[in-house]
Amino acid sequence: MKITIATPGGKPATVDQVSLSAQANHGDVAKAEALSAYLDEHANALKAPLRIEDINVSDQLKHTKTKLGEQHRRLFPGDDRAAK
Repeated sequence: MKITIATPGGKPATVDQVSLSAQANHGDVAKAEALSAYLDEHANALKAPLRIEDINVSDQLKHTKTKLGEQHRRLFPGDDRAAK
């Protein structure tokens, strides 16, 4: 699976530091630490996203296939729903 990270203007998204606390993760310290580690692991990609204005979704989708077929999801900042 290929994931393309893109934001408005290609600007890095700011992480809400409170969301990385155990309290924000239902008291689960391990989950909070895992989330922080994940962000650290992918820091380079997250620091240099593509400009969402330059993304042609149909080009991105035609190169992406899953084991289950042609299921694709697009996630948009600020929206917790996945568009098909």
